[in-house]
Amino acid sequence: MRNVAIATVLLFLGAGTVITLSGCREESGGATLRRARLVGNENIELKKEIELRDKEIERQKQLVEQCRAQSAKDNELSGDNTIKMLKHLAESAKQVDSLTTENTQLKEKIKELEAKLASQQEK
Repeated sequence: MRNVAIATVLLFLGAGTVITLSGCREESGGATLRRARLVGNENIELKKEIELRDKEIERQKQLVEQCRAQSAKDNELSGDNTIKMLKHLAESAKQVDSLTTENTQLKEKIKELEAKLASQQEK
């Protein structure tokens, strides 16, 4: 009887050990599965975030291209305006030269006329 009691106790201890060990393995496998799901969900979220960042990068690249195109147009317009201003300045310089020459001629004519008038008044 004593042997039967010892055998029963050993049987229960053995069964308990087997159940405990298999339970730990299941918990370990469950924890691994949970961890794998968490990592998978995190990867999905990170991929979504990367897609959003990529879209934002593309939008920023388009804005940069638009700014470059506008800058090129502005530079071209500025260059055209500068050329027009320089042409007007050259025309103005020619007019100043022409008017200066005409002024000098008129002053000489005035002196001649004044001298003529003075000589007529002396007579």
